[in-house]
Amino acid sequence: MYLKLHDIVKRMNENFALCVDFLESAPSTTLGIIGNNGAGKTTLLSLICGLRTPDTGTVVIDHKKLTRENLDWWKSQTGVYLDESFMFDYYTVFEHFEFMASAWKVDETDFHYRVGKYERVFDLKQYYGHRISTLSSGNKKKTGLMGTLLVSPKVLIWDEPFSGLDPRSQEYLKQLLEQYKQEQQATIIISSHDLNHVAEICDRVVILDEGRIVRVIKEKISYAELKDEFLKLIGSDDAKLCKQDDKTQ
Repeated sequence: MYLKLHDIVKRMNENFALCVDFLESAPSTTLGIIGNNGAGKTTLLSLICGLRTPDTGTVVIDHKKLTRENLDWWKSQTGVYLDESFMFDYYTVFEHFEFMASAWKVDETDFHYRVGKYERVFDLKQYYGHRISTLSSGNKKKTGLMGTLLVSPKVLIWDEPFSGLDPRSQEYLKQLLEQYKQEQQATIIISSHDLNHVAEICDRVVILDEGRIVRVIKEKISYAELKDEFLKLIGSDDAKLCKQDDKTQ
């Protein structure tokens, strides 16, 4: 799905506002959003998925302006997982999956097919009867991520999907995202602090700093190039120390 934001302002408090002059993403694209803590990454994701409304400006999806009137339609096109608050912790893992399927009106045959397809990647079958509250942080995240895929969204929005996952799960997830993007012609939007994963899977990268987009990288680049660009744009005494440490290793 085509996605565009322009002239966006969202004031969170008297000290911080997210301002996006222009940002767009085409179908079959993985867009990475990076920045330091407090840069506005989660606020940007919440505006895109309709959880927050901008004070000014427009979010356009598939050439339709996002409004209160078509918000239900937009939510039916998206799969969003930002954190554990997106799940009821008293549900079992499988009850969460059933809830997602019911809320998005997924056909029962499609639901069971998708569960079988993705359980090989997320390795959760042994936990289907366990309450979410009893799971490790990694398995909670797997449950949330898998739940969004079961509704087969055209736009997938994940915050820190790799954090807390074991190395094998991280690699499986990267392969799955590439496959999903191609099969569904999906727009995938990922916020992450891990520049290595972002460089590996993202076609475009947005660098945020203090609520502003300071750079949009419109082509695939290596981890080393992304790290250097990030440190150059964000800049700090700590960043300079990191670069000096790299040279001495």
